[in-house]
This record gives sequence, structure tokens and C-alpha cells, in this order.
Amino acid sequence: MLEFKQLAYILIRMKKSLPSPLNEPTIVYVNYGRRLGKIIGRQTETYSFREAICYEDFLLEFFTTHPKVFKKLFPGALSQKINGASAYPDHELFTGDCIELETYSLQELQNQLQTDIESVINKHNLPVSFTQMKNFIFKDKGEDPEGFFNSFLKPYEENFTTTVEFEHYMQLLWKAWNMFPHRELDNKTPVELFHKSVIKKQKNILNSDANN
Repeated sequence: MLEFKQLAYILIRMKKSLPSPLNEPTIVYVNYGRRLGKIIGRQTETYSFREAICYEDFLLEFFTTHPKVFKKLFPGALSQKINGASAYPDHELFTGDCIELETYSLQELQNQLQTDIESVINKHNLPVSFTQMKNFIFKDKGEDPEGFFNSFLKPYEENFTTTVEFEHYMQLLWKAWNMFPHRELDNKTPVELFHKSVIKKQKNILNSDANN
């Protein structure tokens, strides 16, 4: 039997999922973390949309409203939660939902990634170390991670008991390849270069629009 709180929660979500009257807006509330709030100039904000939206629509509006935020962010450097849970692009938003956003520096992302990789190495007894991975990435002269995967991924597939665990490890290696420095890239990371290229394209588009 459902407890009262569980039943109340279900009824609330059912009510939210019912068609809204014509032109009734979807209003969501956003709380910014300390660092992101400093960039934006406020700690809270309210967004109102004329129709039903998903979280991906909100992000588009957010970055359009605050273009300077993107200039200070690296890909994946935004912590995102909806009502305290992880946010996903297709998450449907309802009036009253609370979104929490905060930024992380590249160094913080690298530290967390190192912790995650070392956890997998220890759990599955892989005969490699994070330091070896980081050094390989830095010294590798290839433009793609094939050599990196051949050294640190493919030989150890049998160490994983499930496909899910193996794919999780593979995703961590992809992140490591993109988030740690390469000597061939003037000691920069691929995400840094990607970020700069996007900013440059945005400036070119703005300049083109201004001249037309």
C-alpha cells in the first residue's frame, strides 16, 4: 500500500502533467551556486515560458540570456540538478520546478576524473596507473586516441564482468584524453582548444550579423 506522502507526490505529478490552459506559462526557478552567481550577478532567477518545455530548451534560453557564462565554461563544467536530482536534456519541466546550477574549473574536473579512474583501476585490478595514462596522453603524437585505447582499454576487457562497467571505463578514458594536456597541442587540452574555437566562431557570426 502506498504511503500518504507517496500518494500525494503521485497526485501532484499527475496534476502537473495535465494539459495547461491556453497560454498558461511554465515558470521555473533557478538557484545559482556561488561562482556561477558571481558571473551572472545574482544568486536566483525566474524563467517563464509560454509553453511546455524540456530542460534542453531551458539551457538554450539560459545561454542566450547569459552569453558570458559560456565564455567562462569548459564543456561539462556545469553542475546541473532539477529538484535535487540529476538533469537530463529531455527532462520535461513543470511550473514550480527548481533548477540548481554551478560551475567547476578545469582543475576540479581533472581531479574528479582522476579519482573516478583510480577507483575503476583498483576495483578491477588493472595493471596500469593513472600517472601512466596521463604521461601517455601528454607524449602521444597522434590526433586520435587509438593508441591510447590500445594501451589502456582493449587489453583489459576481460577484467570487467559486465558490459556496463567496461563502457563506463571507456567513457572515463575518453574524458581523460580530452581533459588532460597534450604536448602536441602546446600543453593545452582538447577541450580548451574546442572552447576557444567555439568562442571564435561566435564572434565571427556576431561580426557578420553586425556588418549585414
